[in-house]
Formats: sequence, C-alpha cells, structure tokens
Amino acid sequence: MVSKTQIEFAASHKTLPDGVRRVADVAPDENIEVSVYLKAHPHTAETDEALPATDRRGALHARRAEQYKDDIRLLSEFAAENGLTVTAVEPGRRLVKLTGSASKMQTAFGTNLAVYDDGKQQFRGRSGALRLPQDVESVVEAVLGLDTRQAAEPHFVVGGAILPEVIIGHRPNTVGIAYGFPTGLTGSGQCIGIIELGGGYLAADTAAAFAAMGLPAPTVVSVSVDGGQNAPGSPDDGEVALDIQVAGGVAPGARIAVYFAPNTFQGFVDAVSAAANDAVNKAHIISISWGAAELHWTQQAWQAMNNALQDAATLGISVFAASGDHLGTDGVANGKANVDYPASSPWAIGCGGTTIDTTGNTINSEVVWNKGASGWGTGGGISDLFAVPAFQQGVNLPASVNDGQHRRGVPDVAADADRDSGYLIVLNGQTLPIGGTSGVAPLWAGLTALINQAAPAPVGFFLPKLYQNPQALRNITQGNNRPVNSNLGYTAGAGWDACTGLGVPIGGALLQTFTAHLVAGPVGVLTVNQRPYAFVQTPNGHLWVNWWDGSAWHWSDQGTPIGGLVAGPVGVLTMNQRPYAFVRSNTGQLWVNWWDGTAWHWSGQGTPTGGTVVDTVGVTTVNQRPYAFVRSNTGHLWVNWWDGAAWHWSDQGTPTGGTVAGTVGVTTMNQRPYAFVRSNSGHLWVNWWDGAAWHWSDQGTPGGGAVVGPVGVCTLDQRPYAFVQSNTGHLWVNWWDGAAWHWSDQGTPGGGTVAGQVGVLTVLASPHPFGTTDERPYAFVRASSGHMWVNWWDGAAWHWSDQGTPTAGSVAGPVGVTTVNQRPYAFVRSQDNHLWVNWWDGAQWHWSAQ
Repeated sequence: MVSKTQIEFAASHKTLPDGVRRVADVAPDENIEVSVYLKAHPHTAETDEALPATDRRGALHARRAEQYKDDIRLLSEFAAENGLTVTAVEPGRRLVKLTGSASKMQTAFGTNLAVYDDGKQQFRGRSGALRLPQDVESVVEAVLGLDTRQAAEPHFVVGGAILPEVIIGHRPNTVGIAYGFPTGLTGSGQCIGIIELGGGYLAADTAAAFAAMGLPAPTVVSVSVDGGQNAPGSPDDGEVALDIQVAGGVAPGARIAVYFAPNTFQGFVDAVSAAANDAVNKAHIISISWGAAELHWTQQAWQAMNNALQDAATLGISVFAASGDHLGTDGVANGKANVDYPASSPWAIGCGGTTIDTTGNTINSEVVWNKGASGWGTGGGISDLFAVPAFQQGVNLPASVNDGQHRRGVPDVAADADRDSGYLIVLNGQTLPIGGTSGVAPLWAGLTALINQAAPAPVGFFLPKLYQNPQALRNITQGNNRPVNSNLGYTAGAGWDACTGLGVPIGGALLQTFTAHLVAGPVGVLTVNQRPYAFVQTPNGHLWVNWWDGSAWHWSDQGTPIGGLVAGPVGVLTMNQRPYAFVRSNTGQLWVNWWDGTAWHWSGQGTPTGGTVVDTVGVTTVNQRPYAFVRSNTGHLWVNWWDGAAWHWSDQGTPTGGTVAGTVGVTTMNQRPYAFVRSNSGHLWVNWWDGAAWHWSDQGTPGGGAVVGPVGVCTLDQRPYAFVQSNTGHLWVNWWDGAAWHWSDQGTPGGGTVAGQVGVLTVLASPHPFGTTDERPYAFVRASSGHMWVNWWDGAAWHWSDQGTPTAGSVAGPVGVTTVNQRPYAFVRSQDNHLWVNWWDGAQWHWSAQ
C-alpha cells in the first residue's frame, strides 16, 4: 500500500520565467500523459562490462526488468489510487507512462497547472515543487510532461539562397575530405540516430542534396516519440535537413533514424532514451543539435537526461551534442558565462565550432568561430552542474569565469561551424549555406560511423581514449568565444580549451587511434630463422605483423595492397627463409606482401581468369616454390603458383558435381601439394597432384554427418591429416595410413563442442609439451565455452587438453599456429580484439598479450 505521507519532491522545483503572463486555468478534463523516470539502482562498471557484446540492450533490459519490478509495482499502485492509467512500462529505460485528466494529475502530484504566455507561445505550466507519497518519492527520478514550455532551441544559422554561379561554403562530403576522413568506408552496417524537436524533411530535398554530392542517398526513417512527426513546414526544417545531409554526406552507407519528439523537456528526454534503447534501428551513434543553457533545466530534467546519456554509453553508443551558437553566455543575459546542456553532460561528446579558410578541399587556416557583434559563435565553458569527469583529470582546465572553480569543461571536440564557411544544404528545393555547432555534431556522428564500420565493435563512449590520444586531433589555438566588450568567455590556446576542446578531427589519425593493433581477422603465422611472425588484418584494412626479434616483440604496419585494402586472408609461408603473406584485397584480387632480404614489397597477383578471389583455401611450398590456393566467385578452386620464372593462374575446377563451399587447408606430401576443401554437399574433397596430373578425390563425410568448418591440415611422416569440424560439433580427422584414407572421431573438448579453428601443427622435441618424445600432431580449436583446447597424440592415444583463455576473456577467433625450436605457439584473437599467444617454454604453457 502506498504511503499516505506526502513530501516535497525537491528535484522537480521550478520557477516561471520573468515576463510570463497567466492566461487561464487548465481545463479539468484535459488529458495529460507524463513520463515518470525511476531512480537508477546502484550498479558498477563491472556489471555493465559483463553485458554481452552481441545483445547489450536485450541483456540490460532483462536485468532491469528484475531490478525495477518492485518500483514499478509501487508506482502502479500510486496510479490506481489516484485514478491514473498506466499506459506504458519500459523497465529497460526505467520509464513508466501515466495518463489521466488534468484535475487528477494535479491531485496526484500536488500541483496547480495553468496556461501561460511568454510572448512567443502559450504553454501549460506550473511553479514550485511537486509533492509525492514518501515511498513513491524515494524511487522517482523525474516526472516530466506536466508542463509543455519549449525546452530547447536548434543550434544552426541559415544564410540566403545560393545563386548557381556563386559558391559559398562546402558540400558536406567535401568538409569530410578537408578533415581527412578515411576513404574506402561508407558507414555501411551502422545506424545514426538523430534527435529532432521540431520541423521535418522532404525526400526530394534529400535526393537532390545527395545527387549534388555525387553520392547515393542513405536510407532515412522517421521514428515518432510522444506523438512527434516528420512535419516539414517550419523554420526548424533547416535543422533537420542539416543533420541528415551532413551525417549522410560523410557516411552515405549508414542508416539514419530521425527521432521526432515535441520540443518539451519530456519530449527531449524521451527522444534520447528512445533512441538509445531502440531495438529495431539499433543506433550506435546519436547526434543532438538542440539544447538550452544549464540554468533552464530543472534538476529532475537534467538528471533524467544525464541518466539517459549514461545508458547510451553503457550500451556502446557515441552521443554527440552541439555546444551552442551564442558564445560564452549561451545567449542568456544573466551577467554570467553559461554552457549548453546536454553538451555539458559528462556522458555526451560536446561539439564546438570553428571558421575555416580553404582552397579547394584543403584547409589553409582555422580559428574559433566568433562573429563578433552579431552574437553568433561557438558555445563552450565550464559547467555549473558537473564536476571534472575522470577523463578530464589532468587536463589544464581553466577556472570558471563565474566563480573561479574547476568543473566539467565543454566542448570536447570541434569542426567547421561558421555559416560563411559551412555547409551547403538543400532546403525546400534551394541550396542554402547553413552553419552552427548543429553541423558539427552530425559531422562527428558520420565520422564515427566510418570508424565503427572499420572497427570490430562500435567505439561507443570514446572520450577516455580520446583524451589519452590528443594527437588524433588538430589543436586550434587562435580566437575566443567572448561576446564583444565582455569577459564572459574563454580563449583558445595550446592543449584543451573551452572554445574548441581538444581540437578538430584528423580523420586518418582517429581511425588509427581506434583500430590500431585491434585484430579484425587472421592472415597467418609462420617462423623465419626460428622467430615467429603473426600476420593479422586490422580494422582499417591494413596488414600488420607481430614479430619477435630474439629479445622483444614488435608490431610493424605492412600497409595495404596498392589502391585497396586487405579484405581477407589467403595464407602465409616461408620460401628460402623469407616470409610471404598472401591476402585478398577489397577489389577481389590476390596480393602478396613479401620480404626480399632488405625490404618489404606488395605484388599484385591479379585474379582467376574472368573472376575474383572470394575466399582462401591455403598456401604451401613445393620444392621452394609457393602455391596459393583460393576459391573464386564461380565456386572453382584456383591456384596461383610460381614456376621459378613467372607466376601462373591454374583453374583446378570443382569437386565432381558441386562447387567449393569452404576451405579446410593445404599441405604437401612427398613434395606434392594437397588442397582440402569443403564442397557444397558437406563432403570433404582433396585436389592433389600425382606428379603428372591433378585429381579430385571425394573423402566423404565424418560419421554420416557433414563438414561445417575447417580446423587445419598437417603432414606427419609424409602422411596428410585433415582436421575438420562436423555438424555435431565434434572434431574429426581424415588421415592416410599409407594404403587407405580413414575418418576418426576425436570427440569434443571437455563437455562442450568445437566452435571454431585455431590451427594444426606437428612437434618433434624432447621433452614434449605433454611428455612425449617424437613427432606428433596437435590440433588447436576454440570450444563453445570460449576456451582454447588442443587435441594431441601421445604415440598411443589422443588426448584433449584445456589451454584456458587469454586474461582479457574468451577466445574470439584464430590467427594461426607455428613452432619455434620445436615449441608450439598458438596465436588467437581475444574477445576484446587483441592478439594473444599461448606458448610452451619447455616446461609449461603461458598466455602472453601481444
């Protein structure tokens, strides 16, 4: 039963602005819907980190459904006792919506509602604090929706129509070029959520804008929040067009979800919360070009917004917020410097503005955006609400010009915002120059979509990493955001400043910051002069090698195939103790990165005749001549081989009656190559050379099942062993005894199943890692538990050994295996996309982070 003792809900206290006139009482039967946000329960970074990467929203919502069930029950009882209806319950957002008549709302929340006029609009409003039952007050964070006064303004400024022969400003995509945004990426697979509190867009404008940029128009969808709609026909249309065309202009492959909501504090908070928790569009980037000075927000409203932004960070979402367009005062005549919210939230990435001078797509100079007497210019300063966040600890933040204290500094980043050097936007069929920090937020959102496409996982709330890597931005050192004849602002300078933050983007450097040394995929592992080399593909499409010089490990960037990117592995080998790394480029060609004894080179091997390379099969050497086997887009097996004088492509055809569906691996027996593949029927086939001709042999299937994935191949005493994963999750080996082929079921690792390959090798050493003394095969696999296991032969029987996991978590994928001085090294990618090696020192196994 709900408590009968009512107390003041202090966080809801508000005062009416000066000059507001009371017009009338609210009609008693007017229907009102309020959004009640529940107070966040204590949680830790560890519990948030434990959320699975694959469905963080689903896991968070399920956890909160249990956590908040008692709070929701209490609020439902409160609603029933006051004649209110519960219309929505979303524990994942900590949100309960209640509807009822104005008279019942006033009774339930202990307030008086009236219609007011501020000279610009009429709105429903109140003053003072709400009152709630004591037990209800203890669980409620905010009650939003009783008042409907405009909450925020869009941060943009529009110029006049551009005549065809006059060029002012830049198309959005060329601004990205000027800042060095990475090429070869479009934001494909990403979704950018855009918050709009008014206005709308015309599909014809979007189509015309992207045609002018020479780009395909992105997919744009509208999402209604609290009844908001795509409703073009107001001045706010300029904001909507700017946001869509800038974000899409730099990331045309991204999906854009526009969340329309009423311009109220309820609508604003609900829109951000809805975008962060949308399980349909699944945005990992949110752009906000609306805001208001901190002092215009009630405590309950900014707390609810701050928790929505923190939820976004927990869910791996990057939120960009414009820092305002009215210099250091944020347009408020209160004799103080003011910063804009939500840009000042420690969970938002605040976006400031600059003026650029360009020649073509090259920036010649860049200063703080400040248009002087007009009052237009970048917002920024020191928050009055938030303490210095952890990521700004150690930053030389200036003292607030208001009280001399140090608190959260804003903005964090910046970019072009001056209308005169800004964005050419198509609005109602006309091309207009539009500026403002409203253009900076979607520009950074689009850049982040490009980075997310290249990265193995969304970069999310990246300010901690960005502040540790300020070299990824270009520092702006000239200008200030003080109004004319005022000290209510700040000056730019070396390092972070309260006008442009850390600076403006260096696109390539930012991509490198968020993707360097993260493993997107394997290329292979080999040994040269008893020193291991692990080749990997990084998220930015580069080939990297992690190698041991005899005393330390090093990372070396091998670059990319000429005119392209690394799109997938083919394999690695050594020839005359020189490494060769074969890869597939994003153009479907085969390339090799090789060492001539003095320098590394890239060589284009071309493509199978009339086709492209779509998958690896493997590489090997025969009489010190390399053979690279690949699958073409026609389903044929091809080999690219060296005859001692030139490279050749040979079409090996297909398994009888089928096509090559996947790789297993390549080995040699008596200097004759054997290429094992999986056919589209699930059979294992081998394409082999008998000394005079190539043959296809059907090896059948493991135990009446099908081959679903590779583990690897090796040769033992000049007899091949092909290890595969069957459709039952078992490890099987197809091996030759000198007279016939056999299938052997190796079982499964420790109560689980085989979930993926790591690699296969043979070891000849004494002592052996498992106490044996002669050559034995080792098949390393990834188990369904995320552990690495090895299936090995002791000379009399097979055994499974659990190698555990990298310290950082489970094994997420293979890189490859090799031997060094007859000691095995198994390289893997961990769940955080780092490279790890599990190696034997002669006495025990170790995991080492590379």
